[in-house]
Amino acid sequence: MSRFKLLAFMVLLAVPFFDVVHVRAESDTSRETSQAAKVGFPKKGVKFYNLLLGFTSWTERVSLTRGQTSDSALANLFGNTVMFELERYPVARWGYYLQGEALFGYANVGGSQAGIPYQLAGQPWFGTAVAARGGYRIIKEVAFTLGPIALYRQMDLPPATNISVRSGADFNFGATVDMRIRLATHWELRQEIGTLMVNATTFWSLGFGHKF
Repeated sequence: MSRFKLLAFMVLLAVPFFDVVHVRAESDTSRETSQAAKVGFPKKGVKFYNLLLGFTSWTERVSLTRGQTSDSALANLFGNTVMFELERYPVARWGYYLQGEALFGYANVGGSQAGIPYQLAGQPWFGTAVAARGGYRIIKEVAFTLGPIALYRQMDLPPATNISVRSGADFNFGATVDMRIRLATHWELRQEIGTLMVNATTFWSLGFGHKF
């Protein structure tokens, strides 16, 4: 049998198979839509534009150097975040979020290290972040999302006498998970937790959002 005839034969065999898969997929989608409608989900997808205001915090590792001596400390960054977000659920339970946010606040640095003395309080910083998330709604009022985050922050730590100081990284990335609870038609509570990968640790945020 030639290669052309073999290919044609395989295509003819595959057509009924894909027809069955397509019918099964439509049946599963219809079943999910029907079940979602019973618990109060809309039959069609929804889209919102969200404005969120909140509090955020994370910790960075600080490198201290004095001559040939090196030491490490921690910088605790905390402040506020203003986030704009696109929320879209093409189907009842599964959706996605695209986010952009501005961050600003203060940092407390050092104080716990033993080798090189360095301590700073109330050092200002600012930054921006973008994120993309996949979302799943357990019920209409509660959703979980998960996805990567990329963050840029600007913070200049003044050097002490004969001591050079560097905290974390200006550009960072990581992953976070959050839970959203719809408090009213246009208001929600959001709590986020995750990790940053470059010389940083747990990232945490809590805020309120308004849906447009």
